[in-house]
Amino acid sequence: EGDFEDIIQEVVENEGTVYEELTGVSEEGEYPIAILNFGPLYWVHAQEFDPITYFKSFEDAEEYARSTYEL
Repeated sequence: EGDFEDIIQEVVENEGTVYEELTGVSEEGEYPIAILNFGPLYWVHAQEFDPITYFKSFEDAEEYARSTYEL
């Protein structure tokens, strides 16, 4: 058994769908960045990086991705 927040997070992330895909660029090459959503929640997932906190809107999640990763 996990704690309640872990269970909710697992359900949200397992049931989330890709809302938009972006491409990041690093010295090793390109990598995918996905903005996912589940209901009113959005979050950013970039390969090799931990999932990011939840956002209330797609625009907030997109702004975070564009300001954090080199696209």
